[in-house]
Amino acid sequence: MFPSLQLGIAPAQDPASLSLSLQILFLLTVLSLAPAFMVMVTSFTRLIIVFSFLRHALGTQQMPPNQVLIALALFLTFFIMAPVWQDIHQQA
Repeated sequence: MFPSLQLGIAPAQDPASLSLSLQILFLLTVLSLAPAFMVMVTSFTRLIIVFSFLRHALGTQQMPPNQVLIALALFLTFFIMAPVWQDIHQQA
């Protein structure tokens, strides 16, 4: 016996199943747009570029690794943008 896969659109049996589907769709949308938001709106890109310049100025090619630089840039981005996000939260 071979397994079969069927794809189709069927009406929802109850509103909870439709709600779960919409929640999953919303979550995937947010997860796909979050990196673009981080790059365009915050200082993340500037920090990564500065850390890259600093690494080359120190004369090291792979130390510290890119993952460490990105983690440090994310931490500093959250630290730098925290007052802005607090102002947005208070005024919105």
